[in-house]
Amino acid sequence: MDEATQRNATYLKDTQNTLSLIDRNYTTIGCIGIGGFGSVFLATKKSGRKVALKVMPMDTSDDDDYEQFCREIESVHNLNEGVDNSNRDMHIIFFEDWFISRNFVCIVMQYADGKLFVLIFFPFSLLYTICSHDI
Repeated sequence: MDEATQRNATYLKDTQNTLSLIDRNYTTIGCIGIGGFGSVFLATKKSGRKVALKVMPMDTSDDDDYEQFCREIESVHNLNEGVDNSNRDMHIIFFEDWFISRNFVCIVMQYADGKLFVLIFFPFSLLYTICSHDI
């Protein structure tokens, strides 16, 4: 097996392992948004509570990208620590967990139920048609 094939097989196995870990903890309901950095999926935890899974493609073997992502996660984690959920500003969405694979990262955050920006401000756009279906 050549080096490229072996690397791809390793990446695939790592991706499958990470997806399996996510699947054990969350049940995906559907895609609720697609943006420049990735896609966001509505999911439920085993408790039944809804969460948002933001999945972003990333080559985590790129040290600069990986370090930047880890710094951002650490910053948000530090903001979350010690916050009493009963008294916090409900306009701020907190990260609950994250998963890192070789070719993508996934951030688990609270789900904010409400209308998408596009549904309010661009009701005649193609994106409105895509996003307005019930999940």
